[in-house]
Amino acid sequence: MQQVAKPKKGYKRLKIAGSLILLLIAGFFVYKYSYIHIERRKYDQATVAINKVAADLRAQGIETTFSRGCQFSNPESSTGSLGCSVNLVYSSNQSAKESADVLVKMYTSLKSQKAIFADNINDKSFNSKNDFSVDFKFTSINLSCNISYSDHSQNDYSTGVYCGSLSRFPIY
Repeated sequence: MQQVAKPKKGYKRLKIAGSLILLLIAGFFVYKYSYIHIERRKYDQATVAINKVAADLRAQGIETTFSRGCQFSNPESSTGSLGCSVNLVYSSNQSAKESADVLVKMYTSLKSQKAIFADNINDKSFNSKNDFSVDFKFTSINLSCNISYSDHSQNDYSTGVYCGSLSRFPIY
């Protein structure tokens, strides 16, 4: 009967080190895809709420522009921090009062969904010479958002809901 040589201690250590490295690599990918899933869910929930606002405004004859996506701070080389956002914008050349009214309607729509935490907004908060902005968070998700009104120049007004954050990985 022939005797089989036992593996040396160095081989066992190498095997353990290799296993640990594989576990770390697998852990990174699990973390990355879990993070992406959670972030995507946040933005999907914000998208639903913002689309309800757009539908409410459309029902009142107010047209808005919706957008969402992710972009690197240096898009030419796809480097830098990654910022993702969901936005709803109303632009007008009519009057500051009209844009301010749309802002109140956006805010009222979000409040009616019981979707946000924010201070009260009223018509007295706005005039044609001021920019106005209120930060808020959706109650069900931890996503920073802002509802704002801006007077860019004479007869150029915009109102919008903007949600976004810096993300570690692309989520769309």
